[in-house]
Amino acid sequence: MNPVKRPTGVAVEETGHFFILGLLGSKEIRAYESCPTGVASVEAKSSFVNVLLSAVTVGLYTPRSYTINCGQ
Repeated sequence: MNPVKRPTGVAVEETGHFFILGLLGSKEIRAYESCPTGVASVEAKSSFVNVLLSAVTVGLYTPRSYTINCGQ
């Protein structure tokens, strides 16, 4: 069993590009490559800009933002 990692304050942000309300497209998140000391958490979210782009394109383009928090 892996111990829980505490966040160090180092965060890496990435964006995934999806289409047709998120049905098409994929995003492989290589969290361990971004955080050599370990990963505390990975969060997926839709920011205001992501929602705005999705609304302007009537759902044809639906980006999603990811935040990778590195651990100790």
